[in-house]
Amino acid sequence: MKNKNRRKFMSFILCSIFLTSLCSCQSAVQIEGDCYDLLDAGVYIAEEDENKKIYAVQVEPAFMEKEGIRVDLNNFYAIDRRFYGEVFITGELLVYDEKEENQIDTFDLLDEKYGMTWYFGDEERKMIDGSTGGNTKHFEDGKRVVTEYRVDCEEYLYLEDKGIDTYYLQLNGFDEKFELKVSEAKQITSAEEIGVTQMLQGNTIAARATTEEDTIQLEYYRFLSKESKPLYEDDALTEYTVIPNHYEQKYNRKVTNKDGEELPIFDVDSRMNGTALQVEGTAEDFPLTLYYSGFSGTNDESYTVSLPIPQGKEVLTEGLPSMDFSYGTVEITSVKLSGGVVFEYKITPKGEERQMYAVQTKLGEHYLGGKTSWENNICYEEISFDVGYTDGKTAEVTFFNPTYWIEGEYNIVIEDIVK
Repeated sequence: MKNKNRRKFMSFILCSIFLTSLCSCQSAVQIEGDCYDLLDAGVYIAEEDENKKIYAVQVEPAFMEKEGIRVDLNNFYAIDRRFYGEVFITGELLVYDEKEENQIDTFDLLDEKYGMTWYFGDEERKMIDGSTGGNTKHFEDGKRVVTEYRVDCEEYLYLEDKGIDTYYLQLNGFDEKFELKVSEAKQITSAEEIGVTQMLQGNTIAARATTEEDTIQLEYYRFLSKESKPLYEDDALTEYTVIPNHYEQKYNRKVTNKDGEELPIFDVDSRMNGTALQVEGTAEDFPLTLYYSGFSGTNDESYTVSLPIPQGKEVLTEGLPSMDFSYGTVEITSVKLSGGVVFEYKITPKGEERQMYAVQTKLGEHYLGGKTSWENNICYEEISFDVGYTDGKTAEVTFFNPTYWIEGEYNIVIEDIVK
């Protein structure tokens, strides 16, 4: 289990916590496509006609600590001839004077101090691939401290070439090595193989939980319908926003114990196609209930309308286009010139099971964005673009990829602890 101080969860008022590829599924029936259990890394969902070998990676020990420095290996898995994962290091990693901020490369210093070496068979190699990231903390005495260092690593898999299925990773300053054991991933044919499932309107969540002392790790995975799947495959497709029945105005999920008491979630980690929650609690809190708000969906509806361009200081408010989508109406309410063309529109949801709250806009191939506000569940958007994109009289604006809430709330009861 992870240290409670290792990584704090930042609250986002978003409908999506992480943006990943997901597959469709029917609860209690076969999953569409090939899916594989990657242990602590999550669930791999193959693309249609994909022909790759998928491997799970067991990491031992789960973490290491030395002199206040903690190292976690997260989300390791392998595909064909390469395996992937994340090394996450926390603690007082690097201290330097604030005045040196522009004179040193902190990542070079971190790589030198916490450099990593791979061992496989009779060979060894310094890790040189991978992207890095880190956080700093400012102290009043003019010092800066790097407190987090992350390396996204990738390594060649010699399983087929040399039959090597065990690898070791060692960090500078640590005597012990991590062992990474590679094995074929278990193929999943139904969501129930992962955990307790619930399906609402074509979207399924499967959840499972383990315990260690005073910590519960609750994992849940999503298998989405065709209308929801695109939103989680491409984060550029649409915006994600507040959902109607989110909890405490912050989250779209919560966990309660057998007495209905909400348990604190102190850490959140992404998994492939899922999420792992670190929850304060013990085996005595079971059965648990995971509450999760409904998902969003989209479809291929689109409208292209002629937006009149005002002249001078004129503000147009009459006779402007409106569009009738399946789950909401988009009405352009004003157009003016203010450093460019500025138009406003509002989205009024309709229906009960699906309610539209967002739509994308573009001018030709130029995607548009603006400012969003809310009042009584009605979305108001202000969009601006350069008048040079028009002929000075009209602009052809396309409204597409409508996004809507899908009503429903998941209440998944987890009776048993995964051994």
